[in-house]
Amino acid sequence: MRFVDTNGDGIRDTIARRDGPGHVDGALLGYGDLKIFGNGDQFNANQPLLDSNYQPTSDSDWDNQHSNRTLVLPYQRFNIASGVTFDISEKSTLEVELNYAQTQARVDLEEAPIDVVNNVFRKGNGGTTGIDVATSPYFVGSSAGQQLLAVMGDNTSLDGVTTNRRTFEFGNRLTENQRDTFRVAGNYTYYLDNGMDWQTGATYGITSQTQQNSGDFSIPNLQQALTIEEDGNGGYQCADVIARTYGCVPVNPFGTTDSLAGQAGITGFSDEAMKYLAVNTGQTGKVEQFVVNSVMSGELDFAIGDDNIGFAAGVEYRKESAVENPDSFRQLGITREGPVQPIDGSFDVAEVFGELYVPVTDWLNLSLAARFGDYSTIGTTSTYRLGIDAPIHEMFRIRASQSSSVRAPNINDIFSTGTTSVANPTIDVCNGASKTGTSNIDVNCTSISAISNRMDTDPNGQYILVGSETNNTLVSQSGSPNLKAETADSLTLGFVMTPLDNLSISVDYYGIEIEDGITTITPDTMVKRCYDVDPSQFDKTCGGRIVRDVQDGPILNIYSTSINANTISTSGIDLEVAYSLDNLTVNFIANYLAEYEIDTLTGKIDNLGTTLFPEYRYTMNASYNITDDFNLFAQMTYRAETKGVLGETTLSDDLNTMDAVYYVDVRASYQINDAVNVYIGSNNLLDQQPDIQATSSAVGTNTTPQAYDVIGRQLFAGVKLTF
Repeated sequence: MRFVDTNGDGIRDTIARRDGPGHVDGALLGYGDLKIFGNGDQFNANQPLLDSNYQPTSDSDWDNQHSNRTLVLPYQRFNIASGVTFDISEKSTLEVELNYAQTQARVDLEEAPIDVVNNVFRKGNGGTTGIDVATSPYFVGSSAGQQLLAVMGDNTSLDGVTTNRRTFEFGNRLTENQRDTFRVAGNYTYYLDNGMDWQTGATYGITSQTQQNSGDFSIPNLQQALTIEEDGNGGYQCADVIARTYGCVPVNPFGTTDSLAGQAGITGFSDEAMKYLAVNTGQTGKVEQFVVNSVMSGELDFAIGDDNIGFAAGVEYRKESAVENPDSFRQLGITREGPVQPIDGSFDVAEVFGELYVPVTDWLNLSLAARFGDYSTIGTTSTYRLGIDAPIHEMFRIRASQSSSVRAPNINDIFSTGTTSVANPTIDVCNGASKTGTSNIDVNCTSISAISNRMDTDPNGQYILVGSETNNTLVSQSGSPNLKAETADSLTLGFVMTPLDNLSISVDYYGIEIEDGITTITPDTMVKRCYDVDPSQFDKTCGGRIVRDVQDGPILNIYSTSINANTISTSGIDLEVAYSLDNLTVNFIANYLAEYEIDTLTGKIDNLGTTLFPEYRYTMNASYNITDDFNLFAQMTYRAETKGVLGETTLSDDLNTMDAVYYVDVRASYQINDAVNVYIGSNNLLDQQPDIQATSSAVGTNTTPQAYDVIGRQLFAGVKLTF
């Protein structure tokens, strides 16, 4: 969706259907203002407004790429667990756990899009189609060819034509994932005569993943299938002799059925052609972890008050490794999807730790803890915690803690060689730049020859991108071996009151500051930072991180690596109330968020009151046992009103506001016997629907699924067996 100003007051107040991709089954050909289908019919480029039910008020030919996507991915889960405890002697025990889990999921997307000029022949990287609209059998004799020639002037190369299509012959793009996890853990405990315990344990876990993809095709093979010549028998063949020996036959992605090629029977992708072009891709990977530790715990023969000091001290070693191997097609980057490189990395860490629990008086207890680690990747780390527990009255207890902690970069943070995604269509700050403009962005954009040349052809001297160009920017994000650990300082202060035996009230303040937060600079920020600088400092390649089309100028690729950049500051108050009476139990948990601020390289960002950070949240649930076997449960969850954009915005208040929402879940269960329990219930009983979110919504949902339910009312029933 997009948001438009319908009354000219500068405020976007109405929802319209977004100028979606021009990749349609019938093939779109475009040159300047001319937009037609391959059969010569006009392409309806209208972007209709939406009514109160979010339905378009008029027709349009733009593609709705999300029409057959699913909000929740289908998946299957299988879990099995087993554990056993051995009493080796009166003073020692051995515990062993085994766990296995398998998850299968699939993603079914619309057919792969293709832009012959840019995706297949890579014009943006200096390539050329070698196809002349005036002479090519794909266009000679066709209505589409005649209309293109009427507006193209002297340069009739297909390189200047928009060529968008869905490869519907290959079917939807299907990704199937299977993940298998195995874990074994053992723990040996020895009870010493002095009351201390010595525990030594080890854990090994491995997760293996297999991914299979279909609906893709080989770009080099498609280049061969589009480079054709007469076969001497009134038809056409692939021009390359070697390609023909491997099964190459001509294809026609332009939809020009009335052209010479179309009249010869080349009207799309034949079954024979798809055998030559179709590629099934995939990858395998595994993550392994091994942990071994040994801990001594008990009481010291020493006391400050009436009770002895408790302690625990130990050592731990952990090793983690990951391997990911994409197939050769994806590693070479010769399919429609972006290139994916293999990952192979590992690290280990050795740590020592200790903790003391010190009873000072009847109304004051202190706790002290520390941990020191040595990582093979980032070197040494240290953390600590100081805590106070003060039961100053049987009905009133005070608690507080001050701590420092670290998060070392994980395997993906360090060793990831890149994941590729499509950038936001509004990412290019040069879109709309003017040759007569005086801002840093205008001047810097004009200094790029491809952009400047295109401005010369625009009647207003501007650089204006079309829909297919704004949807064709790829973002590659990768890890970095230069990362260091995130560090966090936390303070908590609170109290617990129990005015009645069946009533408990706790209130806690928390303040947390994370420094050197591991992050990647968002593509939008990276582009803006690069171009909004003094022209004397401008780097046209942005340090090699931004690659543009050398002929027409749109951004093709953005490369971003993980960095330590952010400082995150947050504080708030947690409230919890628990009440029970006979067969009724009621719990109330609430959070007041006072601050959530991120200090980035480009300045501070206040998130308080935005979609994922509402000022108030609470959950209240009640459980009532009608009988010993029959239970009723209900829960209500509340999220306060939030804003898409804080401060000044061109969005109307209605479009910028996500209303407060309540979710009600109910459940009834009956215990038939010790082994069988039956239940029935509903989630989101009131069928609450999320508001349309005008900014930063998840792809294909127009909202934020992490915050709001996108499914609506759900009914469920089941049987639980225990054996």
